[in-house]
Amino acid sequence: MVSGRGFVVAVPFGWAVKRAAGEVSAGKGEDVVSVRTAPLQHAYRAVLARGAAKELDERAAEVAHGLHGKATTTCTHCPKIRSKLGAVLTRGYLIRYGDLVQEITFVLVDKREY
Repeated sequence: MVSGRGFVVAVPFGWAVKRAAGEVSAGKGEDVVSVRTAPLQHAYRAVLARGAAKELDERAAEVAHGLHGKATTTCTHCPKIRSKLGAVLTRGYLIRYGDLVQEITFVLVDKREY
């Protein structure tokens, strides 16, 4: 288990863990799991879901463009992620570029983005 401010992530035993300001990552070889956190200007509320999803779609498309790839939405309100803190938005993407695939999941909780 790897944890940081407000999150816990299960990773395979033996993966190397690295910590930096605002980020925790664990990996072995090409396989890496990382969590970055950032403050939100305003607290996330369920009424903001549509606008937030649109903005996250744009951000994922920018990442895909930078990798010369394509982003596909994989989930909204991904069932594996739960919070006891109230309204949560999760939005997942697969970004395919060359022979590689990057999976990104944005999680918005209160005034934090994970």
